[in-house]
Amino acid sequence: MVAKSPSSLLELCIKFVIDNIDSVETFEGIDSTIKQTLLSRLNRSTCSSSNFVKLLDRDTTELVIDHNITFFSDYISTHPFPMLTSLRITDSILTDNDVDKILRSCPLVSLQIKKAHMISENVFNSVKENGRFLLKLSLTECIGINGSAFHGNLKDWGNKKPVNNTKKSSNLPRNNNNNSNNNSNNNNNSNNNSNNNTFQTLISLNLNGCKGIVAANLVHLDQIFPNLQELEISKI
Repeated sequence: MVAKSPSSLLELCIKFVIDNIDSVETFEGIDSTIKQTLLSRLNRSTCSSSNFVKLLDRDTTELVIDHNITFFSDYISTHPFPMLTSLRITDSILTDNDVDKILRSCPLVSLQIKKAHMISENVFNSVKENGRFLLKLSLTECIGINGSAFHGNLKDWGNKKPVNNTKKSSNLPRNNNNNSNNNSNNNNNSNNNSNNNTFQTLISLNLNGCKGIVAANLVHLDQIFPNLQELEISKI
């Protein structure tokens, strides 16, 4: 039988901190490499404490949350993370309201949500209104997602004409000054509606494992996501 080599002093110290995280008030004065190791371990650990969120640097750019998401969303509502661009969440109690708070408080470019059984189609409203920097959205194994938000009357989601056609309309010949002004106003309104009501920034959408997805609800995706380059949909 080969004896295990003893843990290093650093490993023992990290374990001690994680086990007693509720008593830690600050990471100030700790070497940056060790601090990042601590935060990374805490972020991926199964500890039930929410105190680690308070210890995160405000300049954190990437984060993985596997627990205490309600505490996290409430905390960042008053303590925004201005540099956080990538967030991955696996938490069954995540709600639409949590997503809304997070998007309002962080300039997310990538948001991955998995097994969040309590979110619904309303999450797309939050993404549309507050995900102004979002390029990649992944909602996997979320049973409340069925695509019904994209079905029906498109006036709530975007211009019925493709975005390219809307842009081309600005080049139509003008007969007189009145028509010119009217056309200009109409085109501006059309473009504003398109920008406000469609997901202009999203280039990647993943809905794998959303078993409630109905194909008929997805027929207008090309208009709702005019710049989409990657789409993954599977009920498995």
